[in-house]
Amino acid sequence: VTRWNSQFLTVSKVVDIPNTLLNERTKKTELLLSTKDLAVLREFVSIVTLFAEATTRTQAEQSISISLVGPSILAI
Repeated sequence: VTRWNSQFLTVSKVVDIPNTLLNERTKKTELLLSTKDLAVLREFVSIVTLFAEATTRTQAEQSISISLVGPSILAI
């Protein structure tokens, strides 16, 4: 099972690549991304970023992070 955050990081990197460059490099036409596809992916990234940041803050190994759980949940 792939962790959700690695998929999130992949998608967030893909949406940073200009659509024309992505489509130029894609050999299979069924993999081409439309403007709507990219808009959906950008919206996904903007929403999931909140969860990614909260997860990063609350899984600290070297510091106490339980006090961050409540505020992180409320922020989402």
